[in-house]
Amino acid sequence: MTRARIQSELEAHGLECEDMTAGSIKYTVARFPNEPNQIVAAIYGSIKDCASIWVKESAFQELKPELLDSHSEHTIEDVSLFRRGFQWSVHIKSPDDPLIVKVIDKAVLHGQARLNKTVKRREEDARREEARAEREAAMAERKRDWKSE
Repeated sequence: MTRARIQSELEAHGLECEDMTAGSIKYTVARFPNEPNQIVAAIYGSIKDCASIWVKESAFQELKPELLDSHSEHTIEDVSLFRRGFQWSVHIKSPDDPLIVKVIDKAVLHGQARLNKTVKRREEDARREEARAEREAAMAERKRDWKSE
């Protein structure tokens, strides 16, 4: 029930969710549509609580002051050692936990910033490739052939 609530919140932000497994561990990743490498967050189970949301460092750092002030009773874990692309796990206590929306908002905000950088870099790479092809064509026109002269 908690995992379904988290997933519905992620989908409300326009993300697509996909169930995956790592060995016997089942989890759900949330990513931008048509961007398979732009994963924003993941939903895992929790031993002590209902579920956990795994987020990246930048989202967690923005969320950290609020966690310290008003949500210090929640379990927060460093999951960077698992090498799954996430650094922090925020455990959710119930489907009505107000922390769900806060964590997801920060994760999506920082995920969108990463996506914007990626799109900009792709556009710049395409522009550079086009300029390189034009330079190469111009050089091919100027290049002399010793057999034809």
